[in-house]
Amino acid sequence: MADNTSQTPSLEDASSFVLNATTFRAQQVLAKLQQQLENAEQLQLQSHILAPWIKQIDTVVAKSGNTRVIIGIVGATGSGKSSIINALLGEKQVIPTNCMRACTAVVTEISYNDQPGLPWRAVIEFISPEAWRKELDILLGDVNTAAGSIHDEDSEAGIAFSKITAVYPSISKKNISEAEVETLMQKEEVSNYLGTALQFFEATSEQLHNRILRYIDSKEKVGVHYADIGWSSSREMDNIEYWPLISRVCIYGKAPVLRTGCVLVDLPGVADSNSARAAIAKSYLKNCAALWVMAPIIRAVDDRTARHLLGEGFKRQLHRDGTLSRIRFVCSKSDEIVIREARRELDHIQDFVDGVAHIDLAKTNFAKDLNAANLGLAQAKRDLQDAKERHARIYKEEQAYRQLRNLAASTKSPIHPPSLTDLAKKRRNDEDNAMESPTKRTRFDNYLSRASQSSPGGDEASASVKPVPSTVPATPQPVVQDLSKPGMTVAAITTKIVELSQARSAARSEKDEAKGRKENYTNELEELKMLEEEILAREWSACVLGRNKYTTSSIQADFAFGLQDLARDDAQENDENFDPSEEPETDTYVASSLPVFCVSSQGYQKLQGHLEGEQVASRFSNLADTGVPALQQHARKIGADQMLADEEAFTNDARRLLTSLRLWSTCTEEAAASYFRDADAKDAVSVIDELVQDIKNRFQTTCTSIQGVVDNRTFRILPIASNTAGDRAMITVERWGKSPKDPVEPGLYYGTFKAVCRRDGTYTNPRRAYNFGEDLLKPLMQKVDVHWNSVFDTALKGRFTNALRDCAEKLENFKGSFRNILKTRCASEDTKTMFEDQSVRFVKSLHRISKDAGKVIDMEQKEANRLFEECIEVAMKSAYRACAEECGTGAYARMKAEMRQHVQGNRETMFLQAADRVRTELEAMLTKVETTIQEEVDELCSGFRQDCLNFISSNSREFTELEESCQKDILAALDEVDTDFCSLTTSKDINLDPTLQQAFQPDEEVAMAAQEMNRPETPLGTSEEQMMFFEEEMEPLEDDFSD
Repeated sequence: MADNTSQTPSLEDASSFVLNATTFRAQQVLAKLQQQLENAEQLQLQSHILAPWIKQIDTVVAKSGNTRVIIGIVGATGSGKSSIINALLGEKQVIPTNCMRACTAVVTEISYNDQPGLPWRAVIEFISPEAWRKELDILLGDVNTAAGSIHDEDSEAGIAFSKITAVYPSISKKNISEAEVETLMQKEEVSNYLGTALQFFEATSEQLHNRILRYIDSKEKVGVHYADIGWSSSREMDNIEYWPLISRVCIYGKAPVLRTGCVLVDLPGVADSNSARAAIAKSYLKNCAALWVMAPIIRAVDDRTARHLLGEGFKRQLHRDGTLSRIRFVCSKSDEIVIREARRELDHIQDFVDGVAHIDLAKTNFAKDLNAANLGLAQAKRDLQDAKERHARIYKEEQAYRQLRNLAASTKSPIHPPSLTDLAKKRRNDEDNAMESPTKRTRFDNYLSRASQSSPGGDEASASVKPVPSTVPATPQPVVQDLSKPGMTVAAITTKIVELSQARSAARSEKDEAKGRKENYTNELEELKMLEEEILAREWSACVLGRNKYTTSSIQADFAFGLQDLARDDAQENDENFDPSEEPETDTYVASSLPVFCVSSQGYQKLQGHLEGEQVASRFSNLADTGVPALQQHARKIGADQMLADEEAFTNDARRLLTSLRLWSTCTEEAAASYFRDADAKDAVSVIDELVQDIKNRFQTTCTSIQGVVDNRTFRILPIASNTAGDRAMITVERWGKSPKDPVEPGLYYGTFKAVCRRDGTYTNPRRAYNFGEDLLKPLMQKVDVHWNSVFDTALKGRFTNALRDCAEKLENFKGSFRNILKTRCASEDTKTMFEDQSVRFVKSLHRISKDAGKVIDMEQKEANRLFEECIEVAMKSAYRACAEECGTGAYARMKAEMRQHVQGNRETMFLQAADRVRTELEAMLTKVETTIQEEVDELCSGFRQDCLNFISSNSREFTELEESCQKDILAALDEVDTDFCSLTTSKDINLDPTLQQAFQPDEEVAMAAQEMNRPETPLGTSEEQMMFFEEEMEPLEDDFSD
């Protein structure tokens, strides 16, 4: 029976729910507190004192935005991306699954709808007029370059023609040469959409799907109503397809998988002819927290998808970005399997053989039982037939003797027995007549009879059917006597009738017994048929799960081979002592731990009841085996992990700020004066100042160290790599111009070469993707890539880790001294606990500053490493334009000559200029990071210093009457704040955002998470505990990059 029960929230979901609720309440509290501070400031109550607090609240609140974790989904057409996304959302259809070109041309983003009102919303964004004008110019150029190849849909001209006529259906192959860009741009039905956006609100996903389908479907000729964009006309624009004009589709829904902040993005690719769409796809790819590579399960292994990973350039970019560990493989259509072939492929795997042994045993026993049942049924049918014939024969003979007895009684003379030959003839005649009996006619005859009764003509047709004559004679036929036998008296005949009657009863018993056996065997065969279905279903399931396991290990191995290919190429390029017989060093952990999901969206939708009335071959009996729930949980966890981290950081900063405010509000003039009469006051201040200065210096040293690492491992290699690229540039250009039929390094066809130049060096057709800039930069990037990722990922993170360790040790030493000061001051237990908690918050805030700096470095280095290709594109633009304008006889030769001349004249400078641009951006990034860290560390340390002084009431100035009044007001507000925080999980009536209230139903997991998230904060009491904290929270530093 299918397991269709709804899933309870996971612990991650519950924790994120509690934290989200805490964040919401904290935002309300801080807003209220900020308002009171601003009111006090407006009354000129020591504005120079209150302004810093207001600024700190602004800073903390600004970091409490909604979490957005982008999951990019890539895959070839037909990989099942749309179907899997629909299954992930738990809906029958959100994204169209039949618009192949639209789905591969438009970025589709799906995120959680946090707005009130209807649960489903969509925004369709159209490209700008400038972008469409540029693309039209490119498409018309493709068509006019090779007009004769328009009929070939896969050619550059054929693809361009299809795209133009999708938007302008009145254009034909005959008049395409007359089309002009400006004329087409003036068409109102197109120009009124460019640069605009349409928004739709619907109650269900299906309704939303139907609304957006008309805009992005490239298969059906559906019209678009003017009313959708606010026009007064009610006519429709016939046959126009709008998917080429769309830059992005954003869908918002209340699907559970989106609730933790994950955003699913269907990425069509980054080599689109439209620069706006390509830029959007690149931006998403750069910001992905996870990248899902999808392929049908058969092609995933056969095509070595994991090894080739959508091209070498794509794989190198991921390695450069440090995002290879974020890749997940999703194998779709796991239910498409041929059992015989699967058994042949899997029978060499012992685990699989052991797992299906009981199924094979059941199949063997089933075959025996089925054979026995069939034999038993056949024997029962024969026995039944024999009993029927014997019963009929005895009955006929008995009836004949009864007639003869009547004849003997009337003639009062002996009668000869009936002739058995005559009885046999009568029996055969009766059987022949029975063949025509209405009760014995076949089911097919009955169908014919029903068809004739319902055929046109009605009663006339039925009247034409002649009734079958009855087989029972109206009067008994005379019995033929066998004169060769002696005559029988009435008494003898009566005795014979009794014998025949007894024999007939015995025959009837045999018939009933045979009939019972037949029914039993028939029922047994029905049960065996059901058992066969169950055995086949189990074998099918075992083969599917076995293939899933085999596919997972194969893809992980292929992924490892792909990393080895990359490392081998780099080693061959950079290592003079390269030995091809030795395996290059790769990150085997990333490959072996690569998450692979084998899913069946069709099987999941069937069990969810979304495919009623449709023929589906899937035999899954529970949702888990479809793989979709595991993928849903994985997506939710990606979002939940980031949400937990963001909101824990926010609540930590909020509590640290509120504690600082409370300390300031409770620091009275009397307490300060009494303490500063003590002789140890200056020593305490000195200890605090020493800690603050040590922490500032340590982070300053870290920033300097980071600069040194980048100088040594990145900047130093850039000139060398640039010269290498310049030296090899002409080899690359010559390869482009080779014959397309070259068996070793095939070149480009004329039309393809020109299409690439029209698109500034990047172009993708059904055969492959072309990127001239990437080709030219490959020698440079092979040298840069060796250290790029290790510098910006491992080395820089390691230095922050070291700095935090040192700061934690310094803080631990300081805490020992400060506890003695608190003890000397006879501080209360509440004060001591507050100090310990504030110290933990201080360390966590340092950790947050380091993580934020790491995020800035990560994003900026991604921007910087993409500048190489951008700079080369600019340097090559004049060559691209010149080649694109060439036409006529000898055009291709002139194009290749122009390309060679341009690269030859610029190869010594364009790569160095690109490297200088990258260096400038990285230097600006390092300066920005250093400034930000210094400012935030200074502000944090100053706050902690003031907290420590307030802990010992070490305030040397006198308090004014207005200050004391303000302190009392703030203290009262803080008391209310504490009440609000405490009531967060204890109150049953929390005033939360409606979307949060809908997120989860209260259950044990939520209660446990609430208890866990709101337990009292414990200090990091010992150095050992401090180190355990950092070992769990941060990545260890590699030995190669130690200071």
